[in-house]
Amino acid sequence: MSDLSFAETLDQIDSRSTNQSITVAENWLQGRTCYGGMSAAIAARAAATCIDDDRPLRSLLVAFVGPVGAGDTDLTAESLRHGKSVTLVESRLKQQGSVATQMTAAFGKPRDTVGAETIHVMEAEPRDSVPPAPFLDGVMPGFLKNFEIRWTGGGVPATGQKDTRLGMWVRHLDDMSRYPAECLTGIADVPPPLMMSHFDRRIMASSLTWSLEFICPPAEIRNDWFYLDYRLEAASQGYSQQSGRVFDANGRLLAVSHQCMTYFP
Repeated sequence: MSDLSFAETLDQIDSRSTNQSITVAENWLQGRTCYGGMSAAIAARAAATCIDDDRPLRSLLVAFVGPVGAGDTDLTAESLRHGKSVTLVESRLKQQGSVATQMTAAFGKPRDTVGAETIHVMEAEPRDSVPPAPFLDGVMPGFLKNFEIRWTGGGVPATGQKDTRLGMWVRHLDDMSRYPAECLTGIADVPPPLMMSHFDRRIMASSLTWSLEFICPPAEIRNDWFYLDYRLEAASQGYSQQSGRVFDANGRLLAVSHQCMTYFP
């Protein structure tokens, strides 16, 4: 099976069909399953097939039900409700008849009303002061070869540092300008579970559910560098809660993330 870039993977999706099949390439795997940011981006693109106007994506709720392996993957999308302002769509990724990823996506028209300025400020080291993180074959998940990462500190797996916060600059190596919503979705899941830094050895960990909320319309997102500021909120009994903020290179808050994760010491 040939490698596919992020954009090439999304190019397979027919915007006119709510029931179709695509191929997931092996270069997007982390272990036995597809990188969660890619699975979510595919589901988001599938959900958009139900939208026939200019309603931008406002939020997505993802359940990682089971592994998405390399190979044929069936996509379905169904509009749950089409209101005056908001449309809710459910999309699914299936393999061999079983649901692997389920998403509820909210698309909403802009409305002229009172807003509020964000209080969040990007606290990041200058990108050029941090060298690119090297890819360690056999140690790091293969999908990371599709990104350039400049880790500013915290959360490095298997260090035993017990970090509760991490920061990193990340960008796609692929041109994602045609897919702004999926571009950000693919970026926002790059940080590893912070609980992996609490052990001095490699452990298994994965996301169970994920919420990603877009602060600005995806059309305003540029395919450039993003800064990710993620924090461990709590962890017990093998489950952790991790939240994060995604900024553009100019410090504009683009999205907020929240994940429930499971880890196996």
